[in-house]
Amino acid sequence: MTVDSTAENRAAAKQGSTPGTTPGSAAGTIPPDAKDAIIARGVNKAFGEGEARTQALKDVSFEGRFGEMLYIVGPSGSGKTTLLSVVSGILRPDSGTVSVKGQQIWDMSADGICEFRLHTIGFVFQDYHLFPRLTTAEN
Repeated sequence: MTVDSTAENRAAAKQGSTPGTTPGSAAGTIPPDAKDAIIARGVNKAFGEGEARTQALKDVSFEGRFGEMLYIVGPSGSGKTTLLSVVSGILRPDSGTVSVKGQQIWDMSADGICEFRLHTIGFVFQDYHLFPRLTTAEN
């Protein structure tokens, strides 16, 4: 698995802007001195027990800056979805830290994580993830 960003967006982040936007306009409320939107350090996550134990994330560290576009790429089973789940507050890591907008998310209470997910994180799924028996409004 690789976490990478485009050179154009890395350069824009250093200048404090996103291509085509004004600084800070795309990220909501950002502390004025903030540079890093996401910081992950030494993140580990395993599933299963004993011989069936699989290490999904092993000592993963990265920084994502405001205005930067990151790509998480790798073959099936390499830990991409697990990493997104840990960074978004869905799945607690076995060890390591994740900071989003300067706040350690895994130090938050359960209610705090729910608020964080409600107001800070969003996903665009490849599939629609709709329930076939519900109406459009209900979905």
